Amino acid sequence: MSMIAFHAGNWMSFFSATTSAAAALAGLVIVAISVNITRILEHSHLPASGAATIATLILVLITSMAVMVPGQTTVALGREEISFGLPPAQSPLSLSPC
Repeated sequence: MSMIAFHAGNWMSFFSATTSAAAALAGLVIVAISVNITRILEHSHLPASGAATIATLILVLITSMAVMVPGQTTVALGREEISFGLPPAQSPLSLSPC
């Protein structure tokens, strides 16, 4: 009996649904913000709140997509998932030099 803590194949339908939901919700939030941009800009805290909402949904989307990469080892997946949670300057996936 193999002792594997995580096997991505068992979770594909869950992450597929999560990817679809996150993409759809991010799109809806972007549309809602663009339609109501004048009212949003009247309140100083709302633009940052809208940006944080979109960023969170995009993070869920990218994280779910990373799990669905075929042939990926759990170590590689773990490194990706950890790097998604780090601030940009500390992330090994960062494009800017530290």
